Amino acid sequence: MTNLIATDSAKQALGSLVYFYDIEASSTVTLRYHNGVSGSLANVTWYDYNSPYSQVTYTAMPIKASGESRTSMGSPERPSLNIGVIATTLSSDLASANIYNYGDLVGKKVTIRATLAKYLNGGSADTSVGNPPIEFPKATYLIESITSLQGESITYELTTPFDTQGITIPNRRATSNLCSWVYKGLNLSNIGPEYSACYWPDAGNWVVGAISYRVYFNVEDEPIVDSGITFTNYTSGSVTENTLYKTTSTETRLASNGATSSVTVENYWQAATSTASPGTPSDSNSNFRRVRVYDAYNASVTYYSFEDTQHNEYVRDSDGKVWQVTNTISGEAPGFNAFWALGDVCGKKLNSCAIRYGIKPINSGAGTIPSATTDTTKTLPFGGFPGLAKKLLR
Repeated sequence: MTNLIATDSAKQALGSLVYFYDIEASSTVTLRYHNGVSGSLANVTWYDYNSPYSQVTYTAMPIKASGESRTSMGSPERPSLNIGVIATTLSSDLASANIYNYGDLVGKKVTIRATLAKYLNGGSADTSVGNPPIEFPKATYLIESITSLQGESITYELTTPFDTQGITIPNRRATSNLCSWVYKGLNLSNIGPEYSACYWPDAGNWVVGAISYRVYFNVEDEPIVDSGITFTNYTSGSVTENTLYKTTSTETRLASNGATSSVTVENYWQAATSTASPGTPSDSNSNFRRVRVYDAYNASVTYYSFEDTQHNEYVRDSDGKVWQVTNTISGEAPGFNAFWALGDVCGKKLNSCAIRYGIKPINSGAGTIPSATTDTTKTLPFGGFPGLAKKLLR
């Protein structure tokens, strides 16, 4: 704390107190927010605490830290950081750091700064460029976990950098048949840091030679394909491997106001083998593999969620990412909010890796259909699983 701030703190009228939040999303991208200055929600310019010769801009954001305290005894405090997510500011800023999931902020550093409005750039007591900013002592935390995700905000639990409760050495564990790498974590565009050796393309465009295939799978390792692909109605009889079929079922659909209705939905399947007596298609029948379908996102269309969330609808956005609706909505673009979640998600199992890197496409382009079997001559990418660089896909 500077002498000027100490002097101000002793006065009866402290003045307008302003909080600033620096979130280090990556090694090259720092998100900077403030929670309003004297009722104004305009952007604010202040001085970088690492380099007072640099001016940085803080964006107005509904953001607040609570539960901060300083003590030399007992466990370190674990304050909460609440950030509004109704607008797309946070998700857009995270995308600039190649972060597309709120959970990927876990482990990132947060610095909370505070000063009086008069010491800001252009304020009545502006210290000017080149002089250290006048501010209260900074507080630095690490994002520990997500404690709440509501329709209008997300809340993170923060911890101090020296809080080692629950940390093990070595920190990274190699677990049999489970991948510990970040999905799509390799920096293919050379923008920002690299998070892992997984080089699966962000938009699902898998290129083999000169041929491009559009490939998506969900967390259950089910392929997600274009809804324009033809599926054959199935009632009974023999099936041919890789042929696509569809059945119907009655499901409970949820309206945006929570009301329910019974509707007929189509279930999509791929024959996993050729057989004369396959039985009824179901998730427990090994003769079939469930397939999901996506539509191109349309702002005028209502996308529905269901009591059985596996039936929640999928869309593909203009950037090539596939999303699944989490709450029935119309007019809300796919993104990290209360209505959407990424649909193309890795199941973190050996099979999840095998169906991607060992894909045997039946056709190419937007209508790509992955074969029900994988190419077992392919190997996992180097580092894809710890200690398994030479392991054949199975």
